[in-house]
Amino acid sequence: IHVGDGRAFWRRTPSSFDFVILDAFQGAALPEHLLSVEALRELRERTHRGGIVLVHAIARSEGAAAAAIWCTLGAVFE
Repeated sequence: IHVGDGRAFWRRTPSSFDFVILDAFQGAALPEHLLSVEALRELRERTHRGGIVLVHAIARSEGAAAAAIWCTLGAVFE
C-alpha cells in the first residue's frame, strides 16, 4: 500500500505489480494527472502482463467523465 502521489511512486519504484488499485479521488475532483494517456502508460509499464488495474472514480456511469476514463483506459490497456 502506498499513500501519496501515485504517479511519483510508480515513476520511482523498480517494482512491478499484478494488481493495482488507483484510488486517489476525493469528492467530485478527478486527478487528471493520474488519468492521462501518458500517466496510464507509465502505470502499464509497472503492471505485469495480464495484471489488473482497478480505478476508483466517482462519476455517473452514463456521464462524460466516466466515458472519458473508459476511453483512455481502453486506449492504454488491452
